[in-house]
Amino acid sequence: MSNLIFFVVIITFIHFIYLDVRKINSDTRDLFWILFICTFTELVTKILTYYNISLWYLYNFSFIVHNSLWLKILLRDDYSYQKKIIGCYIFFSSIIYGFIDTTNFFNKIIMIVGALIYLVLFIVISYKNLKDENIGFFKSNHFILISSPIIFFFGLSILFGFNSMKLIKTIVFGNVTLYRFIIIFVNIIYYSLLNIYIIKEKRDYA
Repeated sequence: MSNLIFFVVIITFIHFIYLDVRKINSDTRDLFWILFICTFTELVTKILTYYNISLWYLYNFSFIVHNSLWLKILLRDDYSYQKKIIGCYIFFSSIIYGFIDTTNFFNKIIMIVGALIYLVLFIVISYKNLKDENIGFFKSNHFILISSPIIFFFGLSILFGFNSMKLIKTIVFGNVTLYRFIIIFVNIIYYSLLNIYIIKEKRDYA
């Protein structure tokens, strides 16, 4: 499983660099840092795993940066609101991991809260544009981009939200657990949509 996700992440980052879309607009600049932090996390984790070293706080830091950048992209049209939401999320995450749960383990709360904030705001923004009959919003490359992490955030929130090892270890088919199935599924959808966005953004910019 880890090899497949590692491969997908690296290929997406290489694809982004190869098509050179970073400087097109603010969305692509933020996407570069999202892909960079994901790639960096996967590479370091791969190396540490080889030496049997656990570094869960890297994942916690990665999720904070990852989620904050996605919120920045989602709220790009409201700078004041953007700063407040991201600031509150970073402050909350710092309190949780810095003072409440300081152990070197994966902090599900940080990931889930960031994901739920994104999902709620995505629904609100989509509803507002639908109500205003702004069809162009739903046809734009920007909409493809902000839709990319929806399944990812939703899937991980469901997976970790119940905090049940029994649920995570449930066999879906063969030897495939629910955890393995969801992680692979959401990552494939996530990075597939990002690659579609990268291609369309490059084509429209050319």
